[in-house]
Amino acid sequence: MSYPRLGSHSSVVAGPGPCQGSWSRSLLRGLWVVWGLVLLGIVGHGASRVVALETASAQPQAVPPDARPGIYVFYDSTNLDPTTNPITGGHMKFEWNRIELGPGQYNWSEVDRWLETMRASNKAAAIGFVTYNATCCGGDNVPAYLYKQYPDMRVVCDDHWAIPKYWSEDYLREYGRFIAEAGRRYDGDPRIEFLEIGIGIYGETKPSDNEHRQCLADAGLTSNLWVETARRI
Repeated sequence: MSYPRLGSHSSVVAGPGPCQGSWSRSLLRGLWVVWGLVLLGIVGHGASRVVALETASAQPQAVPPDARPGIYVFYDSTNLDPTTNPITGGHMKFEWNRIELGPGQYNWSEVDRWLETMRASNKAAAIGFVTYNATCCGGDNVPAYLYKQYPDMRVVCDDHWAIPKYWSEDYLREYGRFIAEAGRRYDGDPRIEFLEIGIGIYGETKPSDNEHRQCLADAGLTSNLWVETARRI
């Protein structure tokens, strides 16, 4: 048997002989089998992804049925109407010294009245506690009797302005005791959706007005100490 040279066209262009035709058909069948396996692999992989996605979507992280997420009115002192506004509830902060009047003496009436107002309006409630407001708004809200027992609980600046010494162990202990008392009273209360634990000025994460920053720094407050204190609270 002679084979055509690569430069010859007679045998290459002409129809295949018996052996060439059989080999070509086998090759084509083999290619179809390979493509079939590839397609099966693609389809199978896609199907597994679909199953995985369906399984994931079948297990959503749902909000507990008794939770009421949504928009809460900040300092809702006017009791904004939920029937005319797209709101879920109201929020209010309460000052420590207006609740704790003396050793073991608590007056929760202001909190209770506001909570009842929210309930009557079919609004969820969020409450918070504040220990210090700005120079514009009343300043120190720590019960005065505690300063008599623990003078180290506050810082008195050169202008005679007093600010809680948030990082004082006495302050942290007494504030923690007050929060625990609030927890005992309101734990499980269906009117309350969440609780805000005040840290610094207005209950936020700033210790004071800018004008008293140096006063607190002179008393020992650093950035790292403030972060540590906020985390402890």
